[in-house]
Amino acid sequence: MAKKYLSDQELAKELENLSDDESRDIIEDEITRFSDDSLVYKDFIPVESDLSSDNDSSATLTTKQKWDHVQGDRLSFSESPQNVSVVPAVSADFAGKEPTNFFNYFIDDEMINLFVTETNRFASQRIAAAIADPNRKAKVPKWVDTNPVEMRKFFGIILWMGLLPMPQLRDYWSTKSLYQNRIPTIMSRNRFEGILGMFHVSDNEKDRPSDDRLYKISEFLDMLQKKFKSSYMPEKDICIDESSNPQEVIKEKLNRGGIVAQQDNDKTVVLKWKNKRDVIMLSIKHDDSTVTLAKKGKKVIKPKVIVDYNQGKAFIDLSD
Repeated sequence: MAKKYLSDQELAKELENLSDDESRDIIEDEITRFSDDSLVYKDFIPVESDLSSDNDSSATLTTKQKWDHVQGDRLSFSESPQNVSVVPAVSADFAGKEPTNFFNYFIDDEMINLFVTETNRFASQRIAAAIADPNRKAKVPKWVDTNPVEMRKFFGIILWMGLLPMPQLRDYWSTKSLYQNRIPTIMSRNRFEGILGMFHVSDNEKDRPSDDRLYKISEFLDMLQKKFKSSYMPEKDICIDESSNPQEVIKEKLNRGGIVAQQDNDKTVVLKWKNKRDVIMLSIKHDDSTVTLAKKGKKVIKPKVIVDYNQGKAFIDLSD
């Protein structure tokens, strides 16, 4: 049978009637659920599932990494530096700069040129396909190649639409006084809809990689991740939301209070602990050791990584 998880309304109702400790336990269970929509990174390849299920025979995900039993010799970390979260050189370069400077740093010329190239390529493919259609069922699109300047205007309009929501897309070009804004002076509605319909970041005619479900945006993601890595200085405690895992841990059936864990050659530990439901944790700091806590006059044993996670997650998942 498929697991039944609490809806947002059911979860809120339960939390209202529980103590702080009990509420934390439920939230802890709910936020560690894994879905079939989890991102698949390049280190992961799809394999056929060997689990039998009445409702799901889809492929599971496994990792190329070698996983083994959790051992000692954990990684140690110094205290977080004063300039947390931003690399000092980047912070100094952007002191006093405008919001557009920040945007252009992350969405730089290389990315804009990628958008322009692939959007124009897709438009030409659409036109060629429509012309080659013997039945001429598809209308040949009207298209003029875009360029970096126009592409930045296109993104500017999209950002502005996020700040100024309107009922329908066409309302941004309405002549009614209620909807007046500057977007019509920057780009016509027909041109905006044309770019929106053709926008691409990859070549549709390239072979689809079997191990990359995000292949249509992978090149853009790689560029963006390089920017993030060169700019971000993580703190000692960070939260990471969902990542595909060693199947020996994921598939293990546990009784309440049970623990199973494995680590890879980089000492990254994936641990599963059974509370009311399965809780899965990822850490490069912890092993599979436990601590004993007092709860309602009783002794409760929990993995150390769970205890530290509850202290470090702040209100990120509580407000989600």
